[in-house]
Parts: sequence; C-alpha cells; structure tokens
Amino acid sequence: MAPSRSASGPPGTSAYDFGGPANRLLMEANRRPDICGIKVETTLIEWTGGYTYLHRQVPLYRFNGPSRLSGRYNYVIARAGSVPRDEVVAVDGKQVLARLPVSHCTRDPAYGLSL
Repeated sequence: MAPSRSASGPPGTSAYDFGGPANRLLMEANRRPDICGIKVETTLIEWTGGYTYLHRQVPLYRFNGPSRLSGRYNYVIARAGSVPRDEVVAVDGKQVLARLPVSHCTRDPAYGLSL
C-alpha cells in the first residue's frame, strides 16, 4: 500500500493532519495568559479547529483581518521566517506562533464573540 499524503504535504504526511500545525499552535496560544487576540495567517480558519482548539474568548482573525500593527491582537500564527525570531514562542513544522510587540490590545467594536 502506498504511503498516505496530504493535499499539500510531502509524501508520508497524513491528510488527517492537514490543519494540524495551526491547531497545535492554537492550543499553545490557549496556554498564554496574556493573549488578547490572535490572527491565523497560514491557512483559512475554516480549515482549522478554531475556537475548539483555542478555548479562549478572544478575537480570532482570518488571514485578511487587521494588520499586525492594528493592536487588535497580540499573537499570530505565521509562516516561519515571516516574523522576527525573538517574537517566536512556538514552532510546528513551517508555521510559528509569535507574540507581537503590542503593549495591550485595543478592543475591536466590529468583532463580536458569540461562544
């Protein structure tokens, strides 16, 4: 039997783990006591477990959400190499969880949380 592979992963990777890196980084973000919002830049949120993995009532933005300078969130799941190394707090494959240099988050009146 041929090894399984994901739609975008190398041979030997499982399609069942397609959103795995982002989901594991969302779980890591959950453990951060200072999180006030997060943006997932690496994949569509619909392809992750979203709040199922985040377990926090904070804004969760899509890749086309506010810019990193907006102050609306202080963590980002990004491609490795797209954020300064000193901001990286966790790595999973080619994705990283980074703590942005935001002193505090600004409430986003356009973002509604209905968990």
